[in-house]
Amino acid sequence: MPALASPAPPLSVRGTLSALRPPTAHDWLFSTKSALAAILSLIVAFSQDLQNPYWSALTVYVLVSQPQAGAVRSKALFRLVGTLLGGLSAILLAGWFGGDVGALIWATIAAIVLATYFRALDRTPASYAWFVFALTLAVTAIAQAPAPEAIFAVSTTRMVEIGLAVLATGLVDSVVFPSAETPDFLRSMADWRDRAGQLAVATLGPDARQSRWREDLLRLTGFLGPFYGLSTQLPWDIIATPPRGRDLRFLRLTIAHLVARLAAADVWIEAARREDDGAFGVRERLGKVSDWLLERAALKDPAILHHANRGDDLKHSLAALAAVSSDADDLVRAAALLRLSELVDHWTRLERTMYAIASGTPLAPALRAAASRARPATSTDYVLGLLDAAPMALALGFIATLWYFTAWTSAISAMLFVFISLSFVGGTPGALRSAQGIVLWIALTCALSLFYQFAVLPRVTDFAVLLAVLLAGLLPLGVFMTMSPAGLLIIANGLALIALGNGYAGDFGATLDNALGALAGCIIAVAALHVCQFDRARFSARRLASGLQQGLLDAARARRAPDPDRLISLSVDRLALYAGIVGGLPEGDPLRQRDAVAAVCAVANLLRPVTVGGAVR
Repeated sequence: MPALASPAPPLSVRGTLSALRPPTAHDWLFSTKSALAAILSLIVAFSQDLQNPYWSALTVYVLVSQPQAGAVRSKALFRLVGTLLGGLSAILLAGWFGGDVGALIWATIAAIVLATYFRALDRTPASYAWFVFALTLAVTAIAQAPAPEAIFAVSTTRMVEIGLAVLATGLVDSVVFPSAETPDFLRSMADWRDRAGQLAVATLGPDARQSRWREDLLRLTGFLGPFYGLSTQLPWDIIATPPRGRDLRFLRLTIAHLVARLAAADVWIEAARREDDGAFGVRERLGKVSDWLLERAALKDPAILHHANRGDDLKHSLAALAAVSSDADDLVRAAALLRLSELVDHWTRLERTMYAIASGTPLAPALRAAASRARPATSTDYVLGLLDAAPMALALGFIATLWYFTAWTSAISAMLFVFISLSFVGGTPGALRSAQGIVLWIALTCALSLFYQFAVLPRVTDFAVLLAVLLAGLLPLGVFMTMSPAGLLIIANGLALIALGNGYAGDFGATLDNALGALAGCIIAVAALHVCQFDRARFSARRLASGLQQGLLDAARARRAPDPDRLISLSVDRLALYAGIVGGLPEGDPLRQRDAVAAVCAVANLLRPVTVGGAVR
């Protein structure tokens, strides 16, 4: 069955070539800042006679691969934590298994695969800590396995040099034109509010279910994907009052509730259809809610709080009208008014929370208490995580076995590049094509490294000249990095292969052996992906759709009322993931025909609203 046309994976050859464009001033600024931080770290590392100065330089480029300050700072923290835990684990493994190289290798592989699995389960930027933990094990315990007595020194040195890179990156990023992330987030939130308001008004109007209603709702839901990551990064942003993690969690939970209420719009649509001249006046109430939703205020404008206060009055009036009688039509209208009251309630929470984030002010005490309890649930697929970690286990296990039986001299380098290749592409769409592209980029990296090490560095006799020849390569590659992740791959691995030290020690045979091992590792990674290949998109979409249905069934069968926040946030999170996958499936695929929105609608309607003192709870 032919698949829909989709963009080429970023690390594939076609994906990289399609990303090329004329560089902008922002690209050159990013490259210059990155090079300055790398040079600063090299100056300090060489002056302190550290063992591997290049570790600091390549770490700088890994940290700045997301140039906003919040992303850089949070990533620096995750890098530091992962390095410390990885270094300590390497020392422990060396103490336990140092007397048996084979046992040390297999124990380290097991730890790396386990970290890869946990990274696959974590959908936030904090998963980077798992990657760094595994990387540290790879370059200490595996790389030093033939001489385990050196693992302690290498691990402690790496901790120091990574810490140096973190400090250099933070200093340059904070001083040289820092780029805040919160303003972009607030613009995207204002846009989301406007689109959500338009969809809500359309849903409340006489033509409630326009032809593209589901598509519009799914687009709103899709915002939760990037928001999940931003909620980890924004508290570290370089502004006077960065958003609080508590407020961001509460905002994400509020968005999930709004999506669920819009998905369940059939309740008030049916009530309006049954409308008569009775006391409920559902159509009139729908009009009032629509008029209120059409009003807009800037996120920093205190007028948004006045609008929310008026929403409170509207919410209470809707709840007060929801008197239940024995008449079936009255019951439908009462449910519709209660659902409308819920919609207004969550919209006022959205406005107050966005104002607090935009203005840097604290939430009102009542909302602050609710925000402190906000724990939006997210979907975690443990089976998919195992399948994503399987190529890593297969490739590393194959090389370790081959090394044991053949004493292959390039096995260490091959294992390192298996880890690098699969860490870049594991669990991503088009992973096999990306891994095939990595073979080419590593081959190019090996060629550049050999050129530098044996044609350029032997002629360098002064540290200033060394920095100049490095900048000649780092600046254009840094610009390339703004367009494609292949740039990061070339820079980081190029610095690792050149392995700058305090004295030139070129060994063509050893360097060529490492380069061939690197290429062999990339090819073995491609083979492992091919062996473990499966239709990840269909598998994930099928499990998400089943999870939506199963969550609904479990809630319906439960003896005690389910936690509404958990049930709704988990269902909407699954819907967001499903919507991001199913659009790329072939047109005739049955999964494209499944109505995941209906499951969220059923979840929202399953939670029976109650009133306490006129307020919806």
